[in-house]
Amino acid sequence: MRDPVAMARLFGDLSTRFGRLDGVVFAAGVIEDKLLEEKTEESFSRVFDVKADGAFNLYGALKSHPEMKPSFVAAFSSVAARFGNRGQADYSAGNELLAKFVHELSRLLPEASCFAVDWTAWSEVGLPARSGLAALMKEQGLDLVGPTEGAEAFYNELMFGKGSEVLYAGRLPGYADSLMPTPDPVAALSSDLSQGVAPLLEKVLDYHRGATLRAEKTIHPDTDRWLTDHVIEGVPILPGVLGIEMMVEAARLLFPDLHFVGVDDLRILLAVKILKNRPVTLKISAQGHTGRRPENRLVLVRIESEFIGPQGKRLGETRVHYDGTVILSHQQPSPQTRALPSTPDRTADRELRRNEIYGENKLLPHGPLFSVLQTMCTFDDKSAVGWVASVSEKSLCPAVNGHRLSTLPLAREAGFQVAGLWSILKPGFLSLPHGCRHLRHFGTPPENTPLLARTANFKVSGEEIECDVEIVDERGVVYDEMEGYYAVPVARIGKV
Repeated sequence: MRDPVAMARLFGDLSTRFGRLDGVVFAAGVIEDKLLEEKTEESFSRVFDVKADGAFNLYGALKSHPEMKPSFVAAFSSVAARFGNRGQADYSAGNELLAKFVHELSRLLPEASCFAVDWTAWSEVGLPARSGLAALMKEQGLDLVGPTEGAEAFYNELMFGKGSEVLYAGRLPGYADSLMPTPDPVAALSSDLSQGVAPLLEKVLDYHRGATLRAEKTIHPDTDRWLTDHVIEGVPILPGVLGIEMMVEAARLLFPDLHFVGVDDLRILLAVKILKNRPVTLKISAQGHTGRRPENRLVLVRIESEFIGPQGKRLGETRVHYDGTVILSHQQPSPQTRALPSTPDRTADRELRRNEIYGENKLLPHGPLFSVLQTMCTFDDKSAVGWVASVSEKSLCPAVNGHRLSTLPLAREAGFQVAGLWSILKPGFLSLPHGCRHLRHFGTPPENTPLLARTANFKVSGEEIECDVEIVDERGVVYDEMEGYYAVPVARIGKV
């Protein structure tokens, strides 16, 4: 379609062999969905030019061969041409040009029926079906077109239609002028938040199920008591495990029927600090995508904040604190049973009790809510194990309201602390969590299950300390693991 020479050659061949052209269906198209600021000029051109160049080349070929005289020219456009769509600026623009250009063809071919159909997504054929987007669109509430229904609609328009542009769609959630009214999704979520579905999220600002979400959470020691138990050098800091919990809660709001199974490329970029007793409003954004596996959905989540000065004015650029890709699945996660390689049958080379770990002038400054280890042992094979104390999630977050938190934050905190204590005891570094390559969640243990945080495969470089972390019970049943968990040294304190 984009090659005018090839188009002219095709029409010449058709004219020589048949001497006529009964009709034209223009159905060319490609998609390379990304936000506009992330698109390259080359990518934009590939998507846009298939429609634009194809339309111009078709016009030129028809004009050069007046003997062809097709009875119809039907262009397959998209609802994205009429309404736009997130991540499809190029596709929307190309389809809109195509739809308008078909109207111009009616002047060249006054006897022909020239029309464009702005289709919604088809369920089994077409670009969305091939790319996996059709299933995602259905979860977002879109009415998809089946092949039989679409063929009948096209036939009826071909035989009886009078318009130059036809919109064929049912429900289009998220569009202001959707064909069918839908309830306010933000208002519908407010009751879910109050019932404890997402206890760490405070307010939803914008919501399109399966597609996008914007939420807020303002943190301050007066309202979030857990901050007083997570104070480092006199500054209350949002625990990394609660940042992860917020990310997963936002993702699960987009796909409320799916299960949390992991996070890829988790980055803890900047600690959230309460400075000079001023509250911090966190902005949580989430965007849904399809996964490589048909049962999975991927949600890109980011947590940001603005630095607000004493006069209430924004200072500096937006600060990015956390980002990563949350993985949700239609399949419920199942705990994994493994051996216990991280607990060798030999004496630990170092053992610490709870009263040696926590408190003023001790190894960790955490208060009672985050004093999550009973005992911690290191071994000479670059591994360590911590026995998790019995600490209640309800004490941490009363808003759970009978629910369980999504990510085992207190058990995960034990894993963070075991890794941090190992770096203090062995290479002599004070370190802070910085991210994880792959986090996998296999389910939630029954309440009051004794758990261990096992760490292994420690690697130390000048800028990073890396290890693998597992949350297991005493039988070796794994509920959660972090492969490639890494922390950054912030101070050298010497071996303890």
